[in-house]
Amino acid sequence: MMKVAKQLTWAQLTGRNADHVVTVPGASSTLIRLQPAAAAAFQRLQAAAASAGHNLQIASGFRDFDRQLAIWTRKWQASSQNQQALETILHWSALPGASRHHWGTDADLFDPTALGDASLQLEPWEYENDGPLAALSAWLTDHAVQFGFYRCYADPASSGVAVEPWHFSFAPLAQDYPDQLVSEQLSQLYLDCELPGHAIILPQLEQLLAQYVWRTSPAPAAALAVANSEAS
Repeated sequence: MMKVAKQLTWAQLTGRNADHVVTVPGASSTLIRLQPAAAAAFQRLQAAAASAGHNLQIASGFRDFDRQLAIWTRKWQASSQNQQALETILHWSALPGASRHHWGTDADLFDPTALGDASLQLEPWEYENDGPLAALSAWLTDHAVQFGFYRCYADPASSGVAVEPWHFSFAPLAQDYPDQLVSEQLSQLYLDCELPGHAIILPQLEQLLAQYVWRTSPAPAAALAVANSEAS
């Protein structure tokens, strides 16, 4: 089936404009936002999860540029501010302007009921083996693709980013956005905002995008086959 993707402006793609996202109905906070098609698909996924006994919720959806910049700045200032530090940070956190959370297609999922009194850490052990979110994780592995969602950071061999069992991407929309990130425009953005570490980052930005943004686990065919109306 031919897919019609929601086109994003450069400002939307880089998280500096939020006109493309809406509050997810029924989310625990009005701060949880996704693109309308992704939000609707999540609601269907959430309802199916509820039928299976899981209280599926979003810990983080859309994240704007300033929020990502604050995360980046904190980590960079606390680091040794060299090449090794850069690679370590990128293994866990995206460059501002290059985060999939800017697109309104990606969300970190969890089950607050399963956590009980514990606070969500967003660490792999919570979703593995006997972790409190292991049952939800197993259910999502079996069912998320039926609603268009998949784990884009599922395999360290196919991504420079650490495995994130909580991070799901809405494939019908998200698959086209990485290629729209242009290194020259990002370079100018980083100069304009005086991104911490830009002196190290800019000379190798194209390679960093290839390693940490464009290189992710491929979207399963089942996720991409979600009805065309989801992405219109």
